[in-house]
Amino acid sequence: LQGYIDRLMRSDDALLTALERELLALVVSVENRCDVCVMSHTAALQRHGLAKHAVDTLTINWRSAPLTARQRALA
Repeated sequence: LQGYIDRLMRSDDALLTALERELLALVVSVENRCDVCVMSHTAALQRHGLAKHAVDTLTINWRSAPLTARQRALA
């Protein structure tokens, strides 16, 4: 399982950036109400440069978060 997660989230040859992959993972985690996953992905998004206020908004209501058009389409 860990190998799959590493390939999915950390590979260098993906079509999505690491930030975009973490954004998708956070939205799914929020919708599934998985608190542990939400915490993990919010921290990762901040490490990838997304502002804390944007990450906080994503966890409350991702539909109102300040996202680019591409990020909104992915979410």
